[in-house]
Amino acid sequence: MLHDIGKTEELSYTRSFTYTNEGQLLGHMILELDLISEKISQIEGFPRELKTLVQHLIISHHGEYEFGSPKLPMFPEALMLHCLDNLDSKLEAMRVILRNDPNIEGDWTSHNQMFGRPLFKGFRRNGQDNRKGA
Repeated sequence: MLHDIGKTEELSYTRSFTYTNEGQLLGHMILELDLISEKISQIEGFPRELKTLVQHLIISHHGEYEFGSPKLPMFPEALMLHCLDNLDSKLEAMRVILRNDPNIEGDWTSHNQMFGRPLFKGFRRNGQDNRKGA
């Protein structure tokens, strides 16, 4: 649930989101490691092995080196966290693309570079937009 808690330290907001100095220099994963380590140190008897697993969840949740993960997921829960985070990100990107598509008439967007294909907006009947949440 808190795999991106470091973004509260990575980003700031005045009129729009910007990176803090720490966010720009360290990134949310490193900031999360510090936050988690601090909180765990306040829990007497917290198992060291569990701390290591929690830390691995944080540093592997991007899932790929090219996406900024210092480590790849190395146990089932870490892989699941990465997959869910990745799915959530892609679904939100697709929702935004579909919601903002300028082509009102067609059932398809133009070719989308992020997904490498046009996206299906849903069948239209009698000129009505049948997409949920559109």
